[in-house]
Amino acid sequence: MTPERWKQVEEVFQAALDFPIERRDAFLDEACGNDAALRQQVEALVESHDRAGSFIEAPAFAGANYTTKPDEPIGVMIGRRVGSYKIVREIGRGGMGAVYLAARDDEMFQKRVAIKLVKRGMDTDFILRRFRHERQILANLDHPNIARLLDGGTTDDNLPYFVMEYVEGQPIHHYCDAAKLSIAERLRLFRRVCAPVAYAHRNQIIHRDIKPGNILVTGEGTPKLLDFGIAKLLNPDLASDTFDPTQTALRLMTPEYASPEQVRGQQVTTATDTYSLGVLLYEILSGHRPYPPLSRMPHELSRVISEENPERPSAVVGHADGILMTSAVKNLGTAANPEVIGRCRGGATLDALRRELAGNLDNIVLKAMCKDPSSRYASVDDFSEDIRRHLDGLPVVAPSCDPLPDKAFDSVAREATTLEKSIAVLPLKMLHPVRGEDTGDNYLGLGLADAVITRLSNIRRINVRPTSSVLKYSSGDTDSFTAGKELGVGYVLDGRIQRIGERIRVTVQLVSMRDGAPLWASRFDEKYTDILSLEDSLSAQVAEALIPRLTGEERERLGKRGTDNPEAFEAYLRGRYHWNTYTEEGLAKAIVYFNEAIAIDPSYAAAYAGVADYFNWLGVYGVLPARECFVAAKEGRHAPSSLMARWLKPMPRWPSRSGHTIGIGRRASASSSAPSS
Repeated sequence: MTPERWKQVEEVFQAALDFPIERRDAFLDEACGNDAALRQQVEALVESHDRAGSFIEAPAFAGANYTTKPDEPIGVMIGRRVGSYKIVREIGRGGMGAVYLAARDDEMFQKRVAIKLVKRGMDTDFILRRFRHERQILANLDHPNIARLLDGGTTDDNLPYFVMEYVEGQPIHHYCDAAKLSIAERLRLFRRVCAPVAYAHRNQIIHRDIKPGNILVTGEGTPKLLDFGIAKLLNPDLASDTFDPTQTALRLMTPEYASPEQVRGQQVTTATDTYSLGVLLYEILSGHRPYPPLSRMPHELSRVISEENPERPSAVVGHADGILMTSAVKNLGTAANPEVIGRCRGGATLDALRRELAGNLDNIVLKAMCKDPSSRYASVDDFSEDIRRHLDGLPVVAPSCDPLPDKAFDSVAREATTLEKSIAVLPLKMLHPVRGEDTGDNYLGLGLADAVITRLSNIRRINVRPTSSVLKYSSGDTDSFTAGKELGVGYVLDGRIQRIGERIRVTVQLVSMRDGAPLWASRFDEKYTDILSLEDSLSAQVAEALIPRLTGEERERLGKRGTDNPEAFEAYLRGRYHWNTYTEEGLAKAIVYFNEAIAIDPSYAAAYAGVADYFNWLGVYGVLPARECFVAAKEGRHAPSSLMARWLKPMPRWPSRSGHTIGIGRRASASSSAPSS
């Protein structure tokens, strides 16, 4: 494969990972076109990535619960020798391979280890690079609170593996609740977690995936930091045989613990780990996560983490909703009762917990979680030191926390929020079996975009560019990012539409102007006769992407249809398509289609508005006296039958926007045959 070809494959592969699994096929259809070899190469990389994702991060500890596919035999490795060790049992499994408990298989000494082993057929270049990356990271670390790398190599059948310290313990939040540690005891344990992270930073390594599942506490109370699968090496001399997983890490990170700069795709620093540690401390102190469940689309996840401020730990501790379901909480059987939080924290009452968390601890946690990395603690050591000062009864460095966004980010964030609620819906591009062919469906691209613009305009919190401003992009010669910049919006909805037999396939993506990346995409397949349902689904999903928490009134306004008759709706879309051409033929066809829509559904207000627009234009351009035209426009909205006779008369010629004379032709009745589009 040539370097140029590999670059093409890599670009499509990285872009494909930005789409949810159910939407990747639509993206690849468009990105690969007729290049079957490109499609095959990209799909192979995507499959390898998906399989690898759940393995590299699998912690090497007893009791891990991983899904095993029925067709994957579990016991095939049991009893086999790997290096100097014999496989005892499987303790974790993912798509790329498995983690095994193994024991020394000679008479030299006894030792139990965890072995990560790549599965046969999964040793692709991409996976091996990730595998070597984690192995290199661990090879450069030697700390009592980090699971150590002991050995590595390849099996007799050339499968790579590495041997790690076997850690038998519980995730830190489970351990804290099971042991009923007090707040002070939790703080002391947390400081022992800070130590290995600070050590990694001194060795120019950023972990980037700090979370409870990657911090196990042994029965003796010793915390162990695991899984450097997406860590970043800052020292280029150490990274010579590894890869920079920056883009991949954005998809492998755990959203609940990711920092604002991570979810935005910006450069990460040691402050990124400080933020994740702040989230971890928030949880083990309060028994709640700082944000509601983040099962949202990527752009919404980014907005919440970047802009929303969590409640203070002292305030959230009494909430009945969102209590972390650790094993100890489940065993108590009172998951919905906030009293369980106190029972797991040395038996303290809720009032006592609130008093203990209020003040210093609120301030310390929220300083570590500042949106602006420069406002967090300068180092993890400083973070840990402030906790020590609190434990010793000394003044802390963390200032009194401000419930508003960081001052440095406040004006910028508000400006960005305003911009992000603005959107341009570009005319959808028609895909035809033969390039340039007119199948009679050309009206759908602009007509559907116009309908979505109308729907979204009903939501006051969304600033939608009018159809007139996006008409110049109908040809599809301008890319969506350029169009968005020219229109000054935060988002652009762009897509393609294709008629396939009796069905319509629409593929759309929401592009952020912040970085030009698609943050949401979807594919809709509907019957040709059910365009209304297509408009409903598309408008609703775009609105939810921009404003996830729509009010009841907003949802009602968004879901309100102009008509429930698909034939009337189709006639109206055709009318809007021709109206927006501003040509003699187009305007003549538009009035026919608006008239047709009214005949099918006499209560269709949008069609009356189209008639009113027609007469208003006649008055504006002086074709007929303004007084007569404006009266006719009002009648067009409320009493179209009174205008039938007028529509049947020949119309005079009138000037176009370019100064040329346009002849509107004859007015057509509702029963007239509609012109072909």
